Amino acid sequence: MFEKGFRALQQRRFREAGELFTAVIAHYPDEKELLERTRVYLAVCARQAAPPDATPKTFEERLYAATLSVNRGAYDEGLSLLTSLEREQPENDHIQYLLAVVRAQRGEAEAALAHLQKAIDLRPSLRLQAGTDTDLEPLHDNDAFNSLLEAPPRPAVGRQRTGR
Repeated sequence: MFEKGFRALQQRRFREAGELFTAVIAHYPDEKELLERTRVYLAVCARQAAPPDATPKTFEERLYAATLSVNRGAYDEGLSLLTSLEREQPENDHIQYLLAVVRAQRGEAEAALAHLQKAIDLRPSLRLQAGTDTDLEPLHDNDAFNSLLEAPPRPAVGRQRTGR
């Protein structure tokens, strides 16, 4: 039984090997050396058979998870992740833009506009994206939204004085 379990382990059939090692432990409770090795191999089987931890850990992984949540319409989950990320990097334009999307989708126009303004301040090219983004559609009839999308005034072009 131990040999069959060991062969299954070598062939990466972890579930089968684990069952065989469990049977060895049950059938030979007095074989101290055998039990020690069997428990080690059983732990290997359990570790290998368990699904990998998919919990995002790094900032980038958590931002990606938040983006996926928003894209699939899980706005509460996305908001929770984004709020946590915003505490770490409040000046991240991507986070601010996604917060604008989430708030818009939740009908929170004022908060959405504040996040969108911040995102555009951080990365002006987002102004164009926001104008065509269907996720911001709940804001399209909002005067403040339309004002925000207007091109910023250009600096006055004139003759500059040079110091003499």
